[in-house]
Amino acid sequence: MNCKKILILVSSMCLVLILAALPFVSSCTKPAPAPAGEPIKMGALLPFTGPFADYGSFLKEGLEWRLDEANYQIAGRPIELIIEDSASDTSLSLEKTKKLVDVDKVSIVIGPLHSGVFLGLSPYLSENKILQVGLMTKPLPSGTFDSYVNPFGTLYSDGVPLGWYAYDQLGVRTITTIGSDYVAGKSFVNGAADTFKGKGGTVVQQQWAAAGTTDFGPFLTAMKDADAVVTWLGSAEQVRFVKQYHEFGKKMPILMVSADQVRSVDMVSLGDTILGSIGSVTYASRLDNPANKKFVKAFKARFGKDRNPERDVYAAYAAVSLVLDGLAATGGDTTLAKLRPAILGLNLDYPQGSVSLHPSGHAIYDRYIVEAKLIDGKYLWDVIHTYPKVTDPRL
Repeated sequence: MNCKKILILVSSMCLVLILAALPFVSSCTKPAPAPAGEPIKMGALLPFTGPFADYGSFLKEGLEWRLDEANYQIAGRPIELIIEDSASDTSLSLEKTKKLVDVDKVSIVIGPLHSGVFLGLSPYLSENKILQVGLMTKPLPSGTFDSYVNPFGTLYSDGVPLGWYAYDQLGVRTITTIGSDYVAGKSFVNGAADTFKGKGGTVVQQQWAAAGTTDFGPFLTAMKDADAVVTWLGSAEQVRFVKQYHEFGKKMPILMVSADQVRSVDMVSLGDTILGSIGSVTYASRLDNPANKKFVKAFKARFGKDRNPERDVYAAYAAVSLVLDGLAATGGDTTLAKLRPAILGLNLDYPQGSVSLHPSGHAIYDRYIVEAKLIDGKYLWDVIHTYPKVTDPRL
């Protein structure tokens, strides 16, 4: 047999073997994934620098955790998260927002945290038909924009239950107040103070401290006596205030709007001086409901058994949950005309309790009164009273 015939024979045999093997190869190869839907692009503005930088990493944890739970997809569409640093600065945040909308093509923006900056972005996002989701409570005017939703209420509504509780349950008849001297601080404190006055109580004094105050000595020296002192200060300032308050020998009970400004690590640094302090919160790890028990268990599995979930992580987790629940209702439609009405129509059982939304986009939500206690060797905010379905009385 000449070389040419041998070559033809070998080639033919190889072809037969290849054809015979094709069914086997086909059966062993994983099928190609089904074509994914168009990505849903979600932007987030978080404070990694600036006056509220201590919140940034916690908020990021909450966003990414909730999206991990959803496998970064909803209604057959993958989700892309683009995070930018707001630095709690309006002009910088507007620049970052325009980049998210014009370049990244996001259809949803979560944040920013700072209420004034949040409001500063709202006209642009509303004009461009981009859903804006609140991180924690926001000013009442946020609800005038048709792009706004939030699983939390207004700044003012956070304080309302504390005013009720002080008058009705604690028997307090006079209060003095101290708050941060900007929109959020005044709204939080006045929510409690106005409600307290509405019950018949008297506000004997109100003091306002600049953001970043380190020395509360002048305020404590000027502080008038009352049955209790009502406070809302930025997280680091609140801790400094409590410490200096006791150093000055003050004895009035401390009532904190958003008591969870004092995190568990801060409670440890304050030690027994924090015990007995009372405040209002939207979320506490010791809430006794099925959704929260599941949430706490999952949190500890992800972040460690010695750590408890707190408001910062939860607020971001809830913001993403609200978006995902809305997208599930629209079948993945991100257009503002479909997504926002779907979210406004939801009735939800979240770890924080029942949540529904007022037509303004602000939440109708459960609020809790908590007391600082030492439980099983750990300083915790323990729930002692519940006010269901709270909303801003001005709505």
